[in-house]
Amino acid sequence: ERKPINIYDINKENITPEEKIVVETRNFHSLLYLPLISGEEIHAVLIVGTIRRKRFLSDSEIEMCKTFANISALAISNAKLYQKSLDNIAKLEKELEERIKFENVLKASEDKFFKAFKINPDSININRLSDGVYLEANDGFSIVTGYSYDEVIGKSSVDINIWCDPSEGENLIKHLKEHGQINNFEAKFRMKDGTIRMGLMSASIIEISGEKCILSITRDITERKKAEEELKANQNMLAETNQLLQHVLDTVPNRIFWKDINSIYLGCNKPFSMDAGKENPELLIGLSDFDLVWKDQAELYRADDKAVMNSGVPKLNYEEPQTTPSGNTIWLKTSKVPLRDLNGNIIGVLGTYEDITERKMAEQALQESEERYKSLFNNNHSIMLLINPVDGQIIDANPAACNYYGWSHSEMIEKKITEINILTPEEIAKEIKAAKDERRNRFFFKHRLANNEIRDVEVFSGSVIINSETLLYSIVHDITEQKFAEQALHESEEKYRYMFAKNPQPMWIYDLETLKFLEVNDSAIDHYGYCKEEFLNMTLKDIRPEDDIPALLKDVELTKIEFNPSGEWKHRKKDGTIIDVEIASHSITFNGKNARHVLIKDITERKHFEKAITDSLKEKEVLLKEVHHRVKNNFQVIISLLSLQSELINDPQILQYFVESKNRIKSMALTHELLYHQTNFESIDVRHYIDNLIDYLKRSYPETEVNINIISDVDEINIDIDTIIPCGLIINELISNSMKHAFTGVKNGKIEISFKKSQDNFFNLTVKDNGKGISKEMDLYNLKSLGMMLVNTLTRQLGGELNIKSSELGSEFIIKFPAVIV
Repeated sequence: ERKPINIYDINKENITPEEKIVVETRNFHSLLYLPLISGEEIHAVLIVGTIRRKRFLSDSEIEMCKTFANISALAISNAKLYQKSLDNIAKLEKELEERIKFENVLKASEDKFFKAFKINPDSININRLSDGVYLEANDGFSIVTGYSYDEVIGKSSVDINIWCDPSEGENLIKHLKEHGQINNFEAKFRMKDGTIRMGLMSASIIEISGEKCILSITRDITERKKAEEELKANQNMLAETNQLLQHVLDTVPNRIFWKDINSIYLGCNKPFSMDAGKENPELLIGLSDFDLVWKDQAELYRADDKAVMNSGVPKLNYEEPQTTPSGNTIWLKTSKVPLRDLNGNIIGVLGTYEDITERKMAEQALQESEERYKSLFNNNHSIMLLINPVDGQIIDANPAACNYYGWSHSEMIEKKITEINILTPEEIAKEIKAAKDERRNRFFFKHRLANNEIRDVEVFSGSVIINSETLLYSIVHDITEQKFAEQALHESEEKYRYMFAKNPQPMWIYDLETLKFLEVNDSAIDHYGYCKEEFLNMTLKDIRPEDDIPALLKDVELTKIEFNPSGEWKHRKKDGTIIDVEIASHSITFNGKNARHVLIKDITERKHFEKAITDSLKEKEVLLKEVHHRVKNNFQVIISLLSLQSELINDPQILQYFVESKNRIKSMALTHELLYHQTNFESIDVRHYIDNLIDYLKRSYPETEVNINIISDVDEINIDIDTIIPCGLIINELISNSMKHAFTGVKNGKIEISFKKSQDNFFNLTVKDNGKGISKEMDLYNLKSLGMMLVNTLTRQLGGELNIKSSELGSEFIIKFPAVIV
């Protein structure tokens, strides 16, 4: 705080350990700290203390100390100023001494610079920045430009027109003003004699006598530029040559590579790098065969390299394997020669190879083909001969030929074909020439066997080249039996042709593609009224009615893909008469064409007769329908009479007899009623019949306190009238019995009727109720009621058997009889 501090009792103050040591050594009791201040600077601290006597400094003593402190501070400040003055004087003396030395050095440097400036071979000049006037120029400037010193001093570069392109000078000045210097600035300069020289300039802005100037050093690089251009041209030519050489190497189909003395790759062409799985040759430089995809063959390749380099002798045109990037193995034809430097020293190996895999495969295939041919020739069951077309000599014969002709192989190859073929030598020579010239390859001859038997043969012969020699390769087939068969076939054809022509039924053959008639017999000509020439100029469409054509075309298309032997059609005769015909046909080949052979039967009269029968049958059906209607009506009259009579009967037992009689008659009338309402009089739908019968029976019995539900489960079956009437009577009797007797004391009754056909071809008719059952005292199969007697009788009539089950849970009647389905 720049204020004195008075410590009255040092034992009570917190002072530093260092101060405490001093205090204890000096036996201080109290202390006064006074700052020695001069201006803004504190120079030191004056410390005054009381010793031995335990007292405090008085105020006068403190003031005296302050005065002493102020005087001390002033003295210290003056001493510092004096010392500073002494230091400044010494510094100035030193600077003066150094300046004198510098000026001496500078003068010496200027002398050296001027000498260097004058004698420097480069062009050096100093120009004023403001107007470009030359202030100084050395001898090099005069030598290069041709201007003397006096011709340029005081003139500007514009005055002497030294810049070929003035804009280059303007760009130089602009750059110097922005950056202060420029290095390696190339420009073209015009010499005094008008020649153009190329200069390399470096320049900077300097000050001379307070004025900004440009110091320029320019070196004539005209010859160097020419040399550089020539070098560049040579380099371009060399690059083009190398590029052309690389292009040639890359275009050559052969793979080319070169390695150093350690079998490390120095280069290769593009095809080689592609074989190695590399995109370009540079990627192989520095690699060995152990680094490439064919590392499995690396030892083999390296051994060849060493043998060539150690011996100095090339190894040419040898075969070796190579692994491809895909993992396959190919075969190479390789050559390696020593690679030598300019002094003839071996520095590596140069190699080339070509892929001969296809050739190897072709050679192998050829060898296999020759072996197959040999095996085919020797093991073939066909007769095979090799014949020299020049003289007819048999060159080879397979075992089948030897067996056929009856001579051994050695005997066969000693013979000429003229000894086997019975034609004259001139005729044989003519045929051989035809085979050799490939004008014909199929011939028919007669050959003589060893036993002098003459056989008819068919010969297929053509040229083949074996061991660069053209031979005839002949396959011989014995057709003696075939000729006999052809003769027999010809006779057979003549016989069948006669049978075709003289058949009493119309017949023809037509083309499946064009539908054109190819042949017709006499009966067709007589029946249809067309002559044969007319028929052969017609198609099937011409004998069909117009509206029958689409069906004809559809039938023809179906005939092409499936067997369609017969059918009925309408044909039109020449006089326009339409007849009904029945045809039978089958596919044949006729004169090389896909054709159809058709047998026609005129069924016009039969169709008229069938129509008359059909009309008669319809009349009978109407009559039969009327009969069923009248029978049904008569049954209904009987039922009505019974109903009228039953109204006059008071005895319930007798009345019940009348009701049962009505129901039995109704079950039979229902059959005739259903037949009357349908077109088929031969059978009845069982389900429909039973449902109708149940509805009638429900209505015929009066309502009681018992709720009876009748359920039917009937298959969809049609049966004849002789079966349905007994079945209806049985169902009527069993349902009636259940409704009358089964449900005494039962609140809800149920009757189930089932009619099913079993897999063993039997009908199963079941009537079941949930009533009280039949009394145990009664014989189930000898019940004396009229209804049960009818059931037993009708079951026997159906050829079936009755099975009865009864308990307190109800009764079940099962009738099984042979199935007759209509």
